Amino acid sequence: MKYLSGLFSLLVIVYLGWPYVHLYQLHRAVINNDSAAIENLVDLKKVNQVFKENLEWQMNHAVSSQSHLFPEVIRQGAQTIIGT
Repeated sequence: MKYLSGLFSLLVIVYLGWPYVHLYQLHRAVINNDSAAIENLVDLKKVNQVFKENLEWQMNHAVSSQSHLFPEVIRQGAQTIIGT
C-alpha cells in the first residue's frame, strides 16, 4: 500500500511540475536566442491563427458598433493584416 501511495504521489508531482519544466525550457531558449528550440516548444502557426482570429473578432465587434470612430483606411489596413 505504501508503494502505491508513493507511486501515486510521484505521478501527481510530475503531473503538476511538468508545465514548469516546459516554461523553464522556453525561458532557456529565449535567453540563449535559440529559435529552433522555441519552434519546437511553441506552435507558432497556432499562435498566429489565434492572434488573427482575435484581431478579426475585435475588428468586427468594436468597429461595427463604433464605425464613426474607426476610419475606413484603418479598417482596410486591419483587414489586410488578417487576410480577409
